[in-house]
Amino acid sequence: MPHYRNADQWHALFEQQKNSGLGIAAFCQQKNLTTSNFYTWRKKLKGALEPSDSGSNDWQPIEPAAASANSGVAVNSVWDLELTLPGGAVLRLRH
Repeated sequence: MPHYRNADQWHALFEQQKNSGLGIAAFCQQKNLTTSNFYTWRKKLKGALEPSDSGSNDWQPIEPAAASANSGVAVNSVWDLELTLPGGAVLRLRH
């Protein structure tokens, strides 16, 4: 019967392999994994659930440029954001 693993379990296996001193083929043989599954899941999950190297938040706030009271420039607080996602889904945000 095949053993199904979730993303956290795969990440734990990747970490174990990295710390084991074994090559991927030897590690997979020891853990009764196929190397093709190991590589497939490593590629699929690359970057997911891994902490950033910098340890800081990668999100940056976006703020409208401040207009001085005397500049005569009005700041428009209305915005639209549209993201086209894989599979053709479109996410639209408006304020």
